[in-house]
Amino acid sequence: MKIEKLNENQIRCTLSKADLEDHNIRLTELAYGTDRAKALFRDMMQKASDDVGFEVGDIPLMIEAIPVNPDCLVLIVTKVEDPEELDTRFSKFTKPAPDDDYEDEDEDEFYEDTDEADDSQTIFDMLDNIVENLEAVRKNAATGTDSVSSASAADTGTSKSESADDTQKSNYDVYRIFVFSTLDSITMAAGQLNGLYNGENSLFKNDSDSRYYLILNRSEHTSDEFNMVCNTLCEFGSKIKTSYAMPYHMAEHFQLIIQANALQTLGVL
Repeated sequence: MKIEKLNENQIRCTLSKADLEDHNIRLTELAYGTDRAKALFRDMMQKASDDVGFEVGDIPLMIEAIPVNPDCLVLIVTKVEDPEELDTRFSKFTKPAPDDDYEDEDEDEFYEDTDEADDSQTIFDMLDNIVENLEAVRKNAATGTDSVSSASAADTGTSKSESADDTQKSNYDVYRIFVFSTLDSITMAAGQLNGLYNGENSLFKNDSDSRYYLILNRSEHTSDEFNMVCNTLCEFGSKIKTSYAMPYHMAEHFQLIIQANALQTLGVL
């Protein structure tokens, strides 16, 4: 279990397969409020307090939970000082018990409650989508689907009046991930693309296999332009399958080499 303090009001927790095995729990159990799930979250919040000084007090929490793969989950835990500012998806909340004995779970959001069973079950009712998200992870892994939408938006409806804005936003949500055996290979690819791609892209190194991973966003490019860029990168590296929250996984476990403008930086070397 890895805890990272993002700021005074937010932490990120990565639950690995080993963490789940230690608690004898499956990810899908988080949607049903089992005793093992409650124990897991008590341990998580205690570790956050011990490791990074993340104290909750009587402030309600929101937790966004995004499965990286069927055995790994990234949790973004945020203190919500003014719950009225939340949109309707996060309108149901409760406060933690006075003794900080956490009894609730996570998915798209999570709020602490008292010890009353009915209130606790209300919290777990908010977590049903984690099962759907896990199924999507398995499907993406099997089919190699690369276009992903965030788990936090998986259950959000869109009106026709918002469709144009959402279409524009969706261009930024589309990304690809490429792996390169050496830094020279990605530098050569960047040289080929110099001036042809201006989107957001970041380069990471995985110390476990000494390879370089590039996450490439479509940004404002058209589909044809983005496909051309991807085809060029495939000449120097390999495209890999993606799943929910893969960028979170890379940020947690890989070394960041160049953020936001990797190809642009390497292309002028």
